[in-house]
Amino acid sequence: EEAKNRGVVRSETFGSLLRTKGFVWSTFSHDMMTTVGQAGNVANMEIEAPWKALDPQAWSGSEKEKESFRRNNHFGDTNFAFGDRRQELVFIGQELRHDSIQRVLDSCLLTDEEFAMGVDGWKTLGGDMFLDHSM
Repeated sequence: EEAKNRGVVRSETFGSLLRTKGFVWSTFSHDMMTTVGQAGNVANMEIEAPWKALDPQAWSGSEKEKESFRRNNHFGDTNFAFGDRRQELVFIGQELRHDSIQRVLDSCLLTDEEFAMGVDGWKTLGGDMFLDHSM
């Protein structure tokens, strides 16, 4: 019964959303890529691997070598501080309600004030999944 109710709420909110997949940069795992998957009522998030921004090749070697590495690994054009960290999500379904999906995603973003806090400040907002388990 609970699964059926969740399906109804999901359909009313997002349309006929069948599957979601991709990866995100999140405050609770700043240095690690988090993959996201959803099929029906089953959703998961898993820590995958460090972002390429942490690869020594992104920061050492000649300017040409660094530029090549960064370009080939989806670094932004102007802010190398965050490197390849980003969100890439795909929503698969029928008659999807793009505005509703966008509103929910936007509500997950940091505000300008929160973003200005920096990495250590972000960890105070939602914790650090690695530090919280070690203390």
